[in-house]
Amino acid sequence: MTTGLVAVAPGKVLLFGEYAVLEGHEAVVVAVTRGVKCTFEPQGSTLDFELLGPSEDDPHRRRFVDAVLARQTAPPPGRYLLDSRAMFVGPPLTPTRMKLGLGSSAASTVALCAALHTASQRGPHDRTALFETAYAAHHAAQGSGSGFDIAASTFGGLFAYRVCTDRPGPEVRP
Repeated sequence: MTTGLVAVAPGKVLLFGEYAVLEGHEAVVVAVTRGVKCTFEPQGSTLDFELLGPSEDDPHRRRFVDAVLARQTAPPPGRYLLDSRAMFVGPPLTPTRMKLGLGSSAASTVALCAALHTASQRGPHDRTALFETAYAAHHAAQGSGSGFDIAASTFGGLFAYRVCTDRPGPEVRP
């Protein structure tokens, strides 16, 4: 039986190439220490999700959870607490907190995918597979994007990112 676990995914800052990356050129991206934490506690026979952030009842945020769940086979029942409060600034627990542009939806998607993978006891993480699952879920929920934010939340560090036009998947180069 799986015990409780915590999965953490960092946010991102895009240093260069915001528009170039959409045309198949490189962008330079760095993961940052602010991120999203997903805590899982096995319990009961249902899936219970709690979203902590400035607007916990925002249906936009729930779309990302639903997109992740649509890509999972028999997710383990229990309580999932997705905490993105570190990605915002302002007085704690108030609706006036502001986004920092650090990729809270991408980090939330990656943290939830990682928690579900680990809770399902599917073996060690393959970061490339984690990226692909999180990218597909994020793209389904958001509808567009290059995926550099998902890459930052999955791989961390400082890297060049390019959407490949000659083969499937992106190129992530440290």
